Amino acid sequence: MEPGVAFPTVIFEENEQADGFISLYHHDEHFDFFQPSVECVRARFCFKCGTLAKKNHFKKCAALCKRCGFSECERGTERIYCSDCNIHFSSKKCFDQHLKKKSTRADPHCKTWEKCYQCQKIHSTSGSEHKCFTTRFCKICMTKRGNGHHVCSHAKPSDATKKRALKKQENWTFLMYDFECQVTKAVDYKNGVYGMKHLPNLLCYRMICNKCMGGNCDTCERGNFSYMNGGRVVERFTEFLITNPKLQNAYILAHNGGRYDHVLSMEQMLKEELYDQKFLLSGTTILSATVKVDKKNTLTFRDSVKYLQMSLDQLPKAFNLETKSKGTFPYMFNHPDRHGTVLPHHPPAEYYEPNRMSIKKREEFLKWYDEVKDREFDFDKEILAYCQTDVDILTEAIVKFIETCNQTNASKWNPIIQCPTLPSFLMFIMTHEHIGDGDVGYIPENGWPGRNNSVFALKYILWLEREKPWLKLQHKLRGGEYKAECSGTIFYVDGYNEETNEVFEIHGCLWHGCPKCFPNSDAQCPRDRETTMGELYDETIRREGRLRSAGYIVHTIWECEIKEMLRRDPEMNEFFKKCRHTHALRPREAMYGGRTQQFQSIYIANDEYDIEYYDFCSEYPKVNMKGGEYPRGTPQVKTSMFAPIVDGQPLPYKGLIYCDALPPRDCALPVLPHRGNGKLLFPLCSTCASAKNPPPKCPHTNVSDRYLTGVWCHDELNLAISEGYTILRYHEVWNWPAEEWFRGGFFESFMKPLLKMKHAASGWPRPDMSIQEKQAHVDSILENDGVELSVDSVASNPALRSLSKLFLNSTWGKFAQNPCKTETQMVPVSGWFKAAKFLEEVGHDPKCFEEWGDSHILVSRQPIKDIVTTSRFSNIVYGALTTSAARVDLFNAMKLVGAENLIYCDTDSIIFRQKKGTDPLAPLKGEALGQMTNEVPAGWKISEIVALAPKVYAYKMINTDTDEVKYISKAKGVTLNYETSEKVNFETMKQLIQEQLSGNKNHITVNRMRMKRGANFLDGLESIDETKRIRCVMDKGTFDAHGQLTPFGHMPDKDLNQDYPFY
Repeated sequence: MEPGVAFPTVIFEENEQADGFISLYHHDEHFDFFQPSVECVRARFCFKCGTLAKKNHFKKCAALCKRCGFSECERGTERIYCSDCNIHFSSKKCFDQHLKKKSTRADPHCKTWEKCYQCQKIHSTSGSEHKCFTTRFCKICMTKRGNGHHVCSHAKPSDATKKRALKKQENWTFLMYDFECQVTKAVDYKNGVYGMKHLPNLLCYRMICNKCMGGNCDTCERGNFSYMNGGRVVERFTEFLITNPKLQNAYILAHNGGRYDHVLSMEQMLKEELYDQKFLLSGTTILSATVKVDKKNTLTFRDSVKYLQMSLDQLPKAFNLETKSKGTFPYMFNHPDRHGTVLPHHPPAEYYEPNRMSIKKREEFLKWYDEVKDREFDFDKEILAYCQTDVDILTEAIVKFIETCNQTNASKWNPIIQCPTLPSFLMFIMTHEHIGDGDVGYIPENGWPGRNNSVFALKYILWLEREKPWLKLQHKLRGGEYKAECSGTIFYVDGYNEETNEVFEIHGCLWHGCPKCFPNSDAQCPRDRETTMGELYDETIRREGRLRSAGYIVHTIWECEIKEMLRRDPEMNEFFKKCRHTHALRPREAMYGGRTQQFQSIYIANDEYDIEYYDFCSEYPKVNMKGGEYPRGTPQVKTSMFAPIVDGQPLPYKGLIYCDALPPRDCALPVLPHRGNGKLLFPLCSTCASAKNPPPKCPHTNVSDRYLTGVWCHDELNLAISEGYTILRYHEVWNWPAEEWFRGGFFESFMKPLLKMKHAASGWPRPDMSIQEKQAHVDSILENDGVELSVDSVASNPALRSLSKLFLNSTWGKFAQNPCKTETQMVPVSGWFKAAKFLEEVGHDPKCFEEWGDSHILVSRQPIKDIVTTSRFSNIVYGALTTSAARVDLFNAMKLVGAENLIYCDTDSIIFRQKKGTDPLAPLKGEALGQMTNEVPAGWKISEIVALAPKVYAYKMINTDTDEVKYISKAKGVTLNYETSEKVNFETMKQLIQEQLSGNKNHITVNRMRMKRGANFLDGLESIDETKRIRCVMDKGTFDAHGQLTPFGHMPDKDLNQDYPFY
């Protein structure tokens, strides 16, 4: 059982003709009888072809000879020709067997297989007609194409596809539900004590359909399953889902169901029945799942929080629902001993766990509790009303969501039916309504195709070019590997010089059977047990001979010889260490994300400086609609013959550039992002950025120690050049001609109506505006955002505003989706062969193959990163350009402020000190799309701020009229409720940073409650208390004793040694 392989691999065989075969499994220096890895799966392993086998496997076994069809065949040196099937045979036995019948009803191999005279491929004579040089269907451009490299763009869905999607949503049924669960064994309240998996004791549900949309309907119903009407809540619910005819092909929704409700219900559904289940997961969260009940009935589970990205208690206000409040229930009071009890007063407040509420919610709760605490509390009525209210809120919100979505597109697509998440639904609308053929080019996840090369060999090729400047070879990184033709056979070579017809080959000792490193020619190759080291060496020599016979001048060197050269040549050894250009341009490397860091750890406003906090208004929608440019189609890929590099001049290319860039040594505000130690940094020295313990002052004066290597977008590189960066060398460029770039395009076509909807639904800034003021308001919207509104169309609509804002901010993300997602299936034991094929599919790594109960197998796989293919309409270049443009906007704002005045930044916002009487951001301020707005409420000012780490900061505000003090705290990874806010607040953060700056490192520890899964994603849920540490993280530069940041590599007082090795 080799690592990363789901099933056994046969590594060698002995006594192949012996009778009485017994399979043994060798592990830990011991032999065991061979057993399947899942006991209840009665799989049969074929030791002839090394795969799992099912019934009739003997007909398709890979061990069968392709010429005669028998597994017992001889390979000889003869060449016997059969004119009937046009196939040559290497032995008399093979030739004779191909004329024999395997059974009385079977035809001999000669009658069912033949070799094509044109393309020389052996093919079956039965079935579809053979076509030479077969074309295959491209799922990207939706056309037939030949084999080999294919450049194309995504084709928009056909009319037939659109018609099928519309028919799918003609008739539908949704069921919304919610569980209430016992979460603690303790009858009396004990803080942080749970001790059990969540046990559902009440479920409420409500059906709606396309006819009633949540109104009165004879078909739809509502109800509940509880301890009050028979118990067995989950069991009865899942039986209800499967057997109720009203729910045929229904969609089952729960808010946060992917993390909670669906886990409980689907776990039960698998225990008793043999249903195929398919899951779409993000980590352990279920994004969507299907359960095939029978051929005509498939239940689809959706998580409503993936569309409505807010908590359930926020939905009434956001969508102006009829049900205004979620209510409150003492969930720690939910225990079997409490069922049926009627108290003369409400349970003690601690059963509601108010200390785990936010400060504001806790205040509201205590006020409410003080009013109701002496009223009667009927447990059964209260828990039922609470659960029903949750379901009503979700139902009303889903109906409003669908109705609002209908206003965003002409076809009135139903988001729940068409897609599992909001981003995927937005992409669905754009592809069906706005994107045209050829607009979105196909961008391979790992760059344009080529063959795997040894990094070691590539470094040697680059070293040769450095040592011999006149030598310009075609290789993997320049033009791709050369295809040398030798008498009809194609050989890929490591390097090729077209002028001299020279071939350069670097042989890996293990892969080519080096006789020095492996003197025993009969030894098996560790990487290929079917081949000996001698056979590898012989094949290598034969290949060299064929290249020379074809007229090529061949230069070869072995890996061990290069290693000896490295040992003797310090300069060459240093070159190999510093050589970073060992692969082609990978577009995802240009996807850096937002800039988040602290510049000053602590700052107090004074008589000279105020503290300001400004944020870009809808930065990403602004980039998509009017601020950024995007290319159509596919790029021109350049790996050689680059345009000359002129210092200080903008790039001659537009697109993605893979290059080496030297930052200036004295730049106070670096431009280019760089990944170091798993973090996004903005350094001036790559060696300091990569060091685990960088020195307080950068000692690196050699260019070879300082330059950055990466993939960047042209706009960010042009900005860097204007700030003093130098491009040292291009490695690869993806360039789109100027005429292929567009601004707005399908983004604007889709987003402009949404922006108009948002402005109209926002209502008027003031309720007492005159008609002239209202007209001036809509005129300013037209001038700033290009959206034309009438005064009559403006009316407050919270639901429409919330949804349009969600749509605008989520539009671009799906283009940049990472395709390396885990696929998971739950397969009945009887379908074990299907599970095996699922895991064995080429291009995937098996992640899980284990039994689940007595009836199912849980299997999961993940695409192999190096060969993963992208999904339809994904285009990582659009994501890279979007985030790059946003970083450029942020940099321009930071430069206006001045590096010495910056305190903190986060993607699209900056906090800074501002000299009284000045306004450096004045050119960028406003209320329009992409302009900067003040995040400090009117009448307040920030008096003090501390920044411990990215996403961990706090500031103190004072009311300018009343001197009231207010604190705002942010801490990533910690829910700042009343309890945690006692420990994580402005004062404690301030103390922590002061201790850090004085050399006394410390941290804050808080407890938090979280849901813990069992052994897998369907193994129940349990509430646990865990600790979380808050500490100062100051690793995006060097900080002085006052908490002031200096970029890595800042060295204004020293000259650099120009030793860049790759000119």
